[in-house]
Amino acid sequence: MSGVRWTKAEVAILAQIKKSGASLKNSMHLLPGRSYDAAEARARGMKRPAVPATRRIQLAMQDGKERTAREIGELVGLDRKSVNEYMRVAVTPGPNQWAHVARVEGLYRKSIYVYGPGVNAERPDSIEDLSDAQLDAMHRSSGSWWPLADQVVIAAMSAMCFVGRAAA
Repeated sequence: MSGVRWTKAEVAILAQIKKSGASLKNSMHLLPGRSYDAAEARARGMKRPAVPATRRIQLAMQDGKERTAREIGELVGLDRKSVNEYMRVAVTPGPNQWAHVARVEGLYRKSIYVYGPGVNAERPDSIEDLSDAQLDAMHRSSGSWWPLADQVVIAAMSAMCFVGRAAA
């Protein structure tokens, strides 16, 4: 739509997106026929100030759903590391706490955040502090998921190894 003037309805939609703090990239379906670059340029030219990242995160989290930093970042247009930095401040106990860590899960101990003050879940010990036996137990598998060997593939690999070239 190069050169086509913006309609009042499109400008109103763009203003609403900017006011709500939603990610423009995720809201482009509301502006069919407009490119992301065109919408971004038009939004920059609008008089409304941008919504701060902390406020955008708060608005995205107000539905009460549990989310990881990656999921929050996808909603508000930030990377995971930046979201974790903002959330570290948000979950700090005190009068300014507006979110809490519901639980910590996974091998990489990712925090699951929820809107609203509350008691933060305990973080497990650091991986560096675990003994070899504990690390082995975390990474051990029963092996039941491993598929049976394919005899054709084994024969082809053996042929390649012994001959030194790809099997014909």
